[in-house]
Amino acid sequence: MPDGVEGQTEAAGDLPDLHRAVRHDGERSAQHPRARGEFVLGIVLAFALRAGDLRRVPLPLALTLAAVAWAVGLGTPRAFHVAAVTLVPFALVVVAAAQSDLQGSRSRLLRTRTLVRLGEWSFAFYLLHELVIRGAAAAFDLDRIAGAGVVVIVLLITSVLASGALARFVERPAEARLRGIAR
Repeated sequence: MPDGVEGQTEAAGDLPDLHRAVRHDGERSAQHPRARGEFVLGIVLAFALRAGDLRRVPLPLALTLAAVAWAVGLGTPRAFHVAAVTLVPFALVVVAAAQSDLQGSRSRLLRTRTLVRLGEWSFAFYLLHELVIRGAAAAFDLDRIAGAGVVVIVLLITSVLASGALARFVERPAEARLRGIAR
């Protein structure tokens, strides 16, 4: 890596090392089993939540635990940070937010128009963000870009805007059509 890029990535905290994250399929494929585990954990928690088998988790406590885990994780190797250190606290945030929503809590923050809209766009974001990153990696030599933090922000904004368009013009009409068929 050229001088300066590595330091900027480190200075920016846990910003992704984009050129490694998107160009080496062998490295990426090693993460897929972890992602499947996270998916299974989410499904198990959803069923447990639906059945009423989970104790109440206060959202402020879950958010605090997640923030602490994230900070602690910064001192661990990336694989541990993503999988081992933050997995349970982040799962607790999801559970606590779902419990809060199911109980009709009127969280001002979680019910803002912006966060509700971002939530509606989240599936489209999930589908698109890696395509945006890979497209940028193919179009530009990310090893040579000296503003890693700026690149991440630009790619994030691009992904969010593209997700909004996908949600509005593809996902919403498809969902409406499928709901019409199901009736």
